[in-house]
Amino acid sequence: MLPLKGDFDPVTARGKHLNHLDWNKLITDPNTIILDVRNNYETEIGTFKNSIIPKMDNLTEFPHFVDKELSEIKKKKIAMFCTGGIRCEIASSFMMNEGFEDVYQLDGGILRYLKDVQDENLWEGECFVFDERVTVDKNLKPGNFLQCFGCRRPLSKTDLESKYYEKGVSCHKCYNVSSKKDKERFSQRQLQIELAEERGHVHGEGREGASSHYLRLFPSAGHRAVCGRQDASPGRSDPGPGFEDFERDGIADPRRRQKGEERLREEVRGVSRALH
Repeated sequence: MLPLKGDFDPVTARGKHLNHLDWNKLITDPNTIILDVRNNYETEIGTFKNSIIPKMDNLTEFPHFVDKELSEIKKKKIAMFCTGGIRCEIASSFMMNEGFEDVYQLDGGILRYLKDVQDENLWEGECFVFDERVTVDKNLKPGNFLQCFGCRRPLSKTDLESKYYEKGVSCHKCYNVSSKKDKERFSQRQLQIELAEERGHVHGEGREGASSHYLRLFPSAGHRAVCGRQDASPGRSDPGPGFEDFERDGIADPRRRQKGEERLREEVRGVSRALH
């Protein structure tokens, strides 16, 4: 059921959770390996100093990275982190099953760290989030990035000046990747959005059935899918629940964490289904 192959169970064996104080102590130890297990586009705009960046498109590439880059340091202290914690539950369990002896993870992920830490905030840059803010700074204030509808990647103000950037259609990171047909479809969609906004309506507002059900399950992602607003963190041309939705809406929320280990098992199974 898990997205990573192996005989491991995040419910029974996973990295030790650290709060912001213990985390700061651990990552300032020069003997600690700091591991950022987020997707590549997330790591481009912020991380902890001296972090190893696996450069993954998604977590399913993690086993290959571990085998290729980390197999010789299994006795080292590993400190891993992600946005809200759920990817670390799976990745840390996988590493422990592979023989890594000293694995730790940032409890609640980056977002809880930024919420709890005060003076000694060691985060550098901004943090990508899966809602209309796109990014937040180290004080959890809305950041300075927008997002490309075509590829989901965060864009700086400089990126918007590229000749390949077209609102709602493409950016310099995906222009040569998306097809002509995709661009035409995105362009028509953006036109409908702008026309709806001129009339004072949200594009797609009022749809019922499966779309409204999706909205209730994944509010931000559903808004992107149904309404298609450029400022609402659009990204997948065919949006569906993935790691990001569970990262935002799942076990990073302490109230849901309190529901116990069985709930975690259900979340992990849900993530696995979403990835396949």
